[in-house]
Amino acid sequence: MKALLDTSILLLCAEKRRDYLAVLEKKIGDVIEPVVLESVLRELKALSGGRGKKAKLARAAAEMLTGVEVVEAEGAADEALIKYSSDHGIPVVSVDLRLLRRLSRAGLPYITVSKAGKPIVRLILR
Repeated sequence: MKALLDTSILLLCAEKRRDYLAVLEKKIGDVIEPVVLESVLRELKALSGGRGKKAKLARAAAEMLTGVEVVEAEGAADEALIKYSSDHGIPVVSVDLRLLRRLSRAGLPYITVSKAGKPIVRLILR
């Protein structure tokens, strides 16, 4: 299954040094084919330009994206993720609560992990 990756899940994977996509794959019983929007890459690049922990995590997160499908979408990262998910029926993988609430209100599919690292899946069958 294709899934859009948000900046927040990438930063979490880098911070915890854990492959949360593998955890989520086990929960849903399907392979996740990650897709990244160019706006997410731009967000990571902007974060990685500084110094400190967050910049270091952003650089590590960007390195994890080698070989991942990158697609163009207009707008800032969150708006682009919502629109692309809506247009293509692809779930968003995120730990950003504000984004997850927006996806839920719009009736869009998402996949996330709790603070304890437990998978939470809200997929909509079409």
